[in-house]
Amino acid sequence: MICPNCGGETTGERCPFCGTVHSAAPQADAQTRSQEPDRGRPFPGNAPDRGNDSQWVDEFARWSDETADDSELPVARFIRKLAKSPLMLFCSILATLYAGGIGFTLGAASLGTTQKLLANNFDSYFSNDKIGRTIFLISCFIHIGMALWLSVSMWSLFCSAHSRKKPNYDVGWFNSFLSFARVGRKLFLLLAVISAAGMALMLLDVDFSNTLFYSIGLAGSGAGMHIGLSHVIARFLGENNLRMVVLVVIFVFDTIRFTMLTAVFSMAGGMLRFDEPTRWKIPPVAAFSFLRGVIWLGVSAYTLLTEKTTTMLLMLYLPLCVLGLTLIFGSLLLGRFCTGVKQRQGE
Repeated sequence: MICPNCGGETTGERCPFCGTVHSAAPQADAQTRSQEPDRGRPFPGNAPDRGNDSQWVDEFARWSDETADDSELPVARFIRKLAKSPLMLFCSILATLYAGGIGFTLGAASLGTTQKLLANNFDSYFSNDKIGRTIFLISCFIHIGMALWLSVSMWSLFCSAHSRKKPNYDVGWFNSFLSFARVGRKLFLLLAVISAAGMALMLLDVDFSNTLFYSIGLAGSGAGMHIGLSHVIARFLGENNLRMVVLVVIFVFDTIRFTMLTAVFSMAGGMLRFDEPTRWKIPPVAAFSFLRGVIWLGVSAYTLLTEKTTTMLLMLYLPLCVLGLTLIFGSLLLGRFCTGVKQRQGE
């Protein structure tokens, strides 16, 4: 039966979650409560905090041991353990370093570009120089915003898992991450389309002095700079269609990765809410994140080792190295999550 006080499932005269003593008589009232749309499926994590109810505390404390085997923990407790783990803390610190480094570098570059745009010393209102600086400024703002968003999302998840206000699980833990993944998916899809359009224009041998064509080509090239590929592509491929093909492949890869992240964060939020593993198939997001981290780290390290080292180059590529490490260690967390869910699905 359903406890009329807290909504937990019970079979005896005393609720094991809130300690309320009741009889089996009020069945109709219990069934009515269990059908309320805002209560969801009842489980211990949804029950309200009742202060000094020792039986509630004892029931929840059964899974409070952080050294417990992951396979033995209920799914909500398993997710909470991962979110408050030292590895999650380490990833959050790395993401903060990345956001701080890229914010300082691109912020300084944006300041100089903004001053030139405000001076408005250009040949015409739609001059290629002005268009190019505007596109660069917009890309800097987007990069800084996404970096800060990633850092805030990771700290929000980590701090939520450590909250001691009450032993409750909330889908809101993953709201910031879910929104971040959705925006990232749309952003990289847009970059893939722009790069594909630039490749088509190069195949058509159009005149890139045209403002529209120039803007499309520059947007793709600027995106390559922000993901750390501009120097490597220029060294090996030069200015040709192969260069644009590589950018399209990378952007499509990132679009797929963010799509997988969207699905995983949505499923994780649902599992926190209902304390049961989803029956949906978990996408291979850990492998994709690990591969992207290796690419980011490898390309950035190679550029720093082969190019003439300057302060600007260091300030641009060191944060990208840190981002690569963040993705590599984050993929370990995602791998543990996917493995744990599959175990609970019986796979």
